[in-house]
Amino acid sequence: MSEERAFTCLQQEEIEKGRKDGLSEEQIGLFARHEFNYLQMQEIRLALEAGKDSRLIQKAAVSWIPAREMHEIFAQTETAIPDIPEKKKRKIPVRMVAAIGAAGSLAVLAGMAFPEKKELKLELTAKEVRIPCGETFHPENYVHACSQEAQLILPEEITADHPENRLAVYRAKTNRQEVQQILRVVFEDLEPPEISLKLREVQSIRGAPFSCRLWLNRAYDAVDGDLSDEVECCDELGEETEQEVVYALSDHSGNRAEAVLKVHLIDIEPSSPSPESPPSQPSVTPSIPAPVQTPAMEAPAPYVPPAEEYYYDVETVTETHGSDGGETSISWGG
Repeated sequence: MSEERAFTCLQQEEIEKGRKDGLSEEQIGLFARHEFNYLQMQEIRLALEAGKDSRLIQKAAVSWIPAREMHEIFAQTETAIPDIPEKKKRKIPVRMVAAIGAAGSLAVLAGMAFPEKKELKLELTAKEVRIPCGETFHPENYVHACSQEAQLILPEEITADHPENRLAVYRAKTNRQEVQQILRVVFEDLEPPEISLKLREVQSIRGAPFSCRLWLNRAYDAVDGDLSDEVECCDELGEETEQEVVYALSDHSGNRAEAVLKVHLIDIEPSSPSPESPPSQPSVTPSIPAPVQTPAMEAPAPYVPPAEEYYYDVETVTETHGSDGGETSISWGG
């Protein structure tokens, strides 16, 4: 079984440019061939990205057309597909045939004298591997076979928290030869999100408004984070006594999760009114005015004149006695 030939670094670079620019794997397959050199691959890739007619590209994507002629073919603006030159068959002169025969004989003799050059062997277990986000890619796990005389150079370990594509380049080399193989590593989100509810079973009054989001606690995904706002549920309830409300959520990678809330509907009967009784007369308590307290005024003390101060009233009475009209004064004090 012949060993598959690896692309050169420049050829691999054209393939990766096509993937980054959004070309499909089918489109990339039009130029990702070993018979094209990297310049031919570049012209085909640019034509695909420019939206050229796929029939024209398929017809012109042949190895015997140089890259410069490909460029001229793809640059034409005519709607009709131009004629594509066919591969020319070379006529070999008779003398050249004889020379080739002689050279072949010499090659056989040289092969008998010198051992055939042994090609390096480097085989991987697959062309593409898929790993869950958060896990680590270990390159040594994907080597199937390698020549014993060659030095095997492994790519570095890879880890990704979000979905993405990486390329891991394996190389095997000796002093005279070197081969490489490329492994595509696809990190993908395989874990579904988680939906947690505040309760698993609740009661609700029949006919009363119901809110399903009231019982949602959280929705979380290890890659996309909090997705509580993206949870879908229904607030409408039927007439059955026992019902289930389904909470559904899909993360950004398409992983789906569900949670179920059991709802038990209850009926509340209106309370019967009590027989009417005559209204009772409210008791009236006469209000008694609060006594008003008047501060007692003390009686004024009798006036006592200061000590050692005396006042005397003197009244003079004059009496006339005798014929002579003499006056006799009599005085008294009080």
